[in-house]
Amino acid sequence: KASKYFKFQNCYKCFIEKNNPDISTCLSSLYQKNQIINFVPILIFPGNHYLIDIKSEVKRYDKIHIHETINLDEEVRKIFEEKISQKIKSKRRILITACSKSNRKSVYDILEEYTKKLSKSLKCHYQFSIDNTETDFVLRELINLSEKEKTELILHPIFLFDGFLYQSILGHFKKLNFQNITITKPFMQEKEILEFVFKKINHNLI
Repeated sequence: KASKYFKFQNCYKCFIEKNNPDISTCLSSLYQKNQIINFVPILIFPGNHYLIDIKSEVKRYDKIHIHETINLDEEVRKIFEEKISQKIKSKRRILITACSKSNRKSVYDILEEYTKKLSKSLKCHYQFSIDNTETDFVLRELINLSEKEKTELILHPIFLFDGFLYQSILGHFKKLNFQNITITKPFMQEKEILEFVFKKINHNLI
């Protein structure tokens, strides 16, 4: 999709871990002197993958321009706010955002701030921002919730793709049997998010 959007003749993909080609293999095969490479990390947070794994590889080469991560900025929040608002039915609401575990406090700070703003705009009564290892804590908080039949659970997993962790988060909270539950799609399945990402990349191309 990116190659079609930007009409690039040369658009390549690589992977941080597990799949091939890895970053090192990809860059070493493409790198030429006097050629600028735009390196676009498809990541939501500036965590260890971005700050350590990617930057440690890219710094070995000259003339490689690293783009920022997607980030949970205002435009992303407004996109999901509109989508959630179109689905919610109950006046009493609980928002849960969940990401993958990180070793960086800054990731949790970003998620917490995003969750607070989204919760306020959606007029939620409670909000939780957690990683995938903290689901049991929130489940204990919610399992004995009174007036569950009158409460809407808004589950907003912060993941790019419909993978194992995304499905795991859904599985945990669906067990609570809320009568009304709204679940957001992964970022890369939302047309508006894709368009936002492409615009952001285009703005920062060199």
